[in-house]
Amino acid sequence: MNAETIIVAPEHLAATKTQAYLVKETLSEESLAISDMRPAMWLNMWAQVLGYKDWGHFQSKTQNGHSHCSNSLIITESNMELLCSRLQNQFFNVFGDSYLRNALYCCATPDEQATFGETPCYTPPQTIHLALMPNVHQRFVTDHMFDNLRFRPNHMFRKKDLQTHVLKTAKELRQQIKAKGGTTDDIKKASADIYLKSGTTFETIFESCLKAGYIERVPPCLVDFNTFRLTSHAISTYMLQLTQDFGLEYVLWRTAATKLIEESGSEVGRLGNIDFAQAFGSGVTPESFVQQTIVSHEDNAEHIAVIDARLKKETGKSFIGTNHRFIHLSPRIVSQFKVDTKKVALSINVTAGQHQLTVPSYTINKPFINKCITSAISEQGVGMFIALPEDCQDLVIEYHWDVDQKQVRHTLSITLEKLAGNRIYDAYADIACPALNTVLTTMELIDYCASAEDFYTYHPRGLTLLKAVNKDGVLHMCDEVVLHPSDSTSCYYNLRY
Repeated sequence: MNAETIIVAPEHLAATKTQAYLVKETLSEESLAISDMRPAMWLNMWAQVLGYKDWGHFQSKTQNGHSHCSNSLIITESNMELLCSRLQNQFFNVFGDSYLRNALYCCATPDEQATFGETPCYTPPQTIHLALMPNVHQRFVTDHMFDNLRFRPNHMFRKKDLQTHVLKTAKELRQQIKAKGGTTDDIKKASADIYLKSGTTFETIFESCLKAGYIERVPPCLVDFNTFRLTSHAISTYMLQLTQDFGLEYVLWRTAATKLIEESGSEVGRLGNIDFAQAFGSGVTPESFVQQTIVSHEDNAEHIAVIDARLKKETGKSFIGTNHRFIHLSPRIVSQFKVDTKKVALSINVTAGQHQLTVPSYTINKPFINKCITSAISEQGVGMFIALPEDCQDLVIEYHWDVDQKQVRHTLSITLEKLAGNRIYDAYADIACPALNTVLTTMELIDYCASAEDFYTYHPRGLTLLKAVNKDGVLHMCDEVVLHPSDSTSCYYNLRY
């Protein structure tokens, strides 16, 4: 049994089963997977939510091990967080939190409802949004963006790069059709007629993607003006199509894949919903998906070796075969105006409790194709690695920027998740977007900030409104971030781009 197992009296078994079916009926309105699920399968899943292996295990433990228990309450205020968390894990966060809490509350008995201080609030949406896939021309843009989300955690693409990809892909498709004796009509049927004389240009397709709400411009205070990302609507549309509306077949497929990964004992990095959805949508079996994932992870040995070599040079410690932990910082500042790196200075102070951590030497330069980005780089490459103390869970990073005599102080309080050894925490991947790392301000903000201004900064959770306070001509910012360990692949790419 799990550490947090909900125990009920033997005489309450029948009522628990009735309540389980009521929960199934209620959640079926929101989930096709639950609607299509056989009663016996649902009972097994509900038993797992309660903390047991399956329904048979729950019955056996209740009848034989909990004979002295008198509890008859399951859906209580104290259990709500646990029940919601496990249900979300079972069905991969398909439910809205407020909806799920309200649905469970409605399935509670009067005695269970009496344990709540206040009724969970849920307002059903007043409008219905149709999840329509982009048309064939639009998918030249959106397919490329969606397929590359894994390598771009913040979902951002430059318009010029998208244009290059679309025109190249369409041209290659036209050449293939012509090589097979195809005609102009065949090219149009394949929607490969994306060139100036055809009347279907990249600009018309791109504007239609914007108008339809599949892509959106990234706020210019974060990156250069011509940077875009898929909207949450577009990502949801792709996910619904690939997973058959998060149907039962997908739930069973993903459950099987997750179980195989756990049984393999291999470290495969962080797999997201998109990884599973793309594999399922491509018709890959759980066994093949897991095997490919493990092999792909093993192929990262080269990446790990590159990272380890740099760690040894910058910190004197190794990542391979040790329990040492590190954080990779890559402070950057973005401006649509020209910035003379000779007029930019940066000092970095990193503390972990009573420990003053050593920051490798660095210089200020423009190492990227996008010259709007001014970054700190060490002798070994982008950013710098810092070795963390063994007992480190929280640390504070203070950046002091001087940009053409404009002062910025940014204090970043970081909490490290998963305190196991052999971990690299990558500030680049987890704190902010590629072009505005560690939530540093833009030149526009420095230029136009009054005595106190609100501004938006980017986090994986979305755009967050923060306070920037100008004191004696110095802009002060404070932020709190939780960092999770990075896998070797994302860390490797973050050192390059």
